[in-house]
Amino acid sequence: ATLRCCCRAFHPPRPSANLMEPQPSYYTEIPKYLEKRYNIQRQIGVGSYGTVFLGEEKLTRKRVAIKYMNHVFNNRDDALRTLREISILRQCHHPNINKIMDAYIPQTKDSYNSVWTVLEYGGWDLEKVMETYHNINGWCCAHVKYLMYQIICAFNYLQSANILHRD
Repeated sequence: ATLRCCCRAFHPPRPSANLMEPQPSYYTEIPKYLEKRYNIQRQIGVGSYGTVFLGEEKLTRKRVAIKYMNHVFNNRDDALRTLREISILRQCHHPNINKIMDAYIPQTKDSYNSVWTVLEYGGWDLEKVMETYHNINGWCCAHVKYLMYQIICAFNYLQSANILHRD
């Protein structure tokens, strides 16, 4: 994407190598039904509720984010939180909120403890922008205003639907 700012075009740089290094993950294997449709390329993030991978849809070659959440059925609270997240994302239709494309659960009851969700891939996350903004050529206050505007639009959309974002 190209942004106009300060009478110059702004092209976000590709993330530096240190931001793209895979972190150790805790998933054991990629389910066959997920591998049939997507190529998982590398791990791009780890959070308190899961690991996120960069993937590519095989038919369209579209980049996607694939989130792996393990042990989600070990207790009722985790199961409800996971179900709530998927349900809310399926209902959200806004340009500043990543769309959920698919959700996969294991097909056997013996391995029924994890969920894989496939989401739109945005290319950047806010944390990476905040960590690297000083290295971005042409970065100015108009970019900060633009990002804040997008965040406020997303929160306004969620608020109008009576959804509270936990972050």
